[in-house]
Amino acid sequence: MIDVDYFKIFNDTYGHVQGDECLKIIAKTLKSTVNRSTDLTARLGGEEFSVLLPDTDEDGGKSIATKILESISALKIPNENSKAMPYVTVSIGICSLVPTVNCEAEDFIHAADMALYSAKESGRNRFQVFNNVIGSKNSINEDLELWKKIEGMAIDK
Repeated sequence: MIDVDYFKIFNDTYGHVQGDECLKIIAKTLKSTVNRSTDLTARLGGEEFSVLLPDTDEDGGKSIATKILESISALKIPNENSKAMPYVTVSIGICSLVPTVNCEAEDFIHAADMALYSAKESGRNRFQVFNNVIGSKNSINEDLELWKKIEGMAIDK
């Protein structure tokens, strides 16, 4: 999960038209940063995005999260009233779970959201990892379920 830090402040300062433009630039940057054919980047709503990286371990997720943070920061989109930095930044929650018996797609989303909240609580402009073993069916079914839920919101399908 990826959330634009202090986006309400950005919208209040620069207006909704600039806010929409900012989100488009971020979406494009995410799409170019996460570019394997199996990866999926989606806007969930508001200033929140999701990136699915199948067959990626925790270290791979951390590496991609670092690239995303660097790519967004490199844009230097001004956000002069931000409490984090004078430009637009993002916070990222990473979910690196080993599926077990009772795992649902929502569990992955919830875990990533908890990690995102932790990243925000820790100062923003960073990532946090949630990694734990939770309940599981079979990994293929969970991946398909999660993809179905988010694929409809994909950026540049």
